[in-house]
Amino acid sequence: MGQSRIHGEGSLSDLVSGMVAPHDQLSFDELKNRYNFQKTSCWEQIFLRLLAEEAERVRARMGQVHGLDIGCGVGIARRPHWTAAVRPYFDELIGIEPDPSIKPDPEIIDSFQTASLETATLPVSYFDLAYSFMVVEHVANPGAFLEAIHRALKPGGVHFFVSVNGAHYFARIAKAIRRLGLEDGVLRLVRGKQEIGEYHYPVEYRMNRVSQLNKLAQAHGFEPPEYVFLEEDGPAPYFPGPLKPALKAMMLKRKLIKKPGHLLTMYCRMQKRS
Repeated sequence: MGQSRIHGEGSLSDLVSGMVAPHDQLSFDELKNRYNFQKTSCWEQIFLRLLAEEAERVRARMGQVHGLDIGCGVGIARRPHWTAAVRPYFDELIGIEPDPSIKPDPEIIDSFQTASLETATLPVSYFDLAYSFMVVEHVANPGAFLEAIHRALKPGGVHFFVSVNGAHYFARIAKAIRRLGLEDGVLRLVRGKQEIGEYHYPVEYRMNRVSQLNKLAQAHGFEPPEYVFLEEDGPAPYFPGPLKPALKAMMLKRKLIKKPGHLLTMYCRMQKRS
């Protein structure tokens, strides 16, 4: 079943066919045992591929895949066709999104609620796989968030997500700037007004570090999480002009001091205890 989905016309393979870096096609289990620094092409498209592979892994264990897209927006990375590309891997896909101005394509999402995960009305022990794309770094109450996921997942169900790694220097700087109340001003300087007005949501960084997630998983009924870390060119868009030397210095450090857990992008697999 998995191969036919991957290689069918208009399928996920169309989106990832141009990815040719050394680690682009490695599985989650292979990636988690490697130092994936500057060895992948596009972390967003890797998320699509890993999500599809996770759905097939879940299907092999559970027999079906009822999916929950947390913070679905108009599509993964604001691209409806990306969600459409992974949709065939699910028997059913339900979306939740707190922004009332956003409505996903009903041809892709089977049913939809305008709600946060914590306030959504979801069936209990129903979903086999819940996923989120750049959501958990914005969660203000991690305990309530994980309680809601735990309640919605079947025993053995999985929450799979990607986020900024809270241990990365960029996340640490961003967290400090937020605490000082300078977040919008700094972001406007380095990214422009559009980043503030259209794409920027407050970050909390309360559940995007290994230490945080391990404790949360144990406290809320999940198996120990598994992680993959990778980084391509670092947070380059946030280091324009005179800030580029600082970015180059940090990238050199990444090459010399190889700590996988400090790379910028973090993928996590959390499985509900059976």
